[in-house]
Amino acid sequence: DKGKTLLNLLTEYGGLSQANQALNLKISALEKEVYGLEEKAALKGKIQADVDSLKAEKASLETHVAELHAQKDQLSKVKGEVSSLSKKQTELESEIAELESYKAGVTEKIKLLEETTGGLEKRKAEYDEVTARLSEVEERLTRENKRLRIFGSFLGIVKSSAIEKLDEFAQNLPYFIDDVKAGNHSPKLIRNMLIQELTGGTLQVLKCTQCGVMFVVNKKPVVTKNGYCPLCGSDYYVKVDKEALDILKEDLVELKKFQTIFIQPELINPGKIN
Repeated sequence: DKGKTLLNLLTEYGGLSQANQALNLKISALEKEVYGLEEKAALKGKIQADVDSLKAEKASLETHVAELHAQKDQLSKVKGEVSSLSKKQTELESEIAELESYKAGVTEKIKLLEETTGGLEKRKAEYDEVTARLSEVEERLTRENKRLRIFGSFLGIVKSSAIEKLDEFAQNLPYFIDDVKAGNHSPKLIRNMLIQELTGGTLQVLKCTQCGVMFVVNKKPVVTKNGYCPLCGSDYYVKVDKEALDILKEDLVELKKFQTIFIQPELINPGKIN
């Protein structure tokens, strides 16, 4: 029995030895596996660090990519604007060419106008001179028309004078002229004498100092009493207005120049009343 027991023990020992070897192998394998796992764990940490770094780089790249997309969009927009500006540039260049051509034409016209203006300035000076002379002529014509009306009044006085007064005037006229030439009498006195001779003292300009009306009496008064005013009826304030009569005489004598220049001699026959 002891031998059997020993055999059993040896058998069991052999089995245990094998089992131990198997365990050792397993332990060795596990150790290797653990070492591999440790390497894997270390590698995992490194990989994780690399992953984190890549994630950070990815985030940075995403921002950069977004900026690149924005720049791409901006570039596309700029390209569109450049195309539009190029077209606008072409249009502006064409417009500039047209304006240059128009400018050349205008410059030529200005040159022609400047050449023409030189003659126009001379004509304007001539026009201004003629206008000034025309104004003088119109002023003179107005003045002479006034004198002509006065001369007509003078002719009316002559025509209405009595024949004997005209004869007396014609006889005395040479003596009046000689007196003026000799300086014996003033021209004003001679004028008054001529009017006195022609009118026979019948021409009087009366004025009512009450209402201011003036009127002419062409007949010699038969009474020395003051007359009646035809406007207000006053018989006290009517006086002979010497001043008005003197003005009339002065105007009449100024007709001498007008008669000399404008009245043709054949239209007025001395000594003849038309």
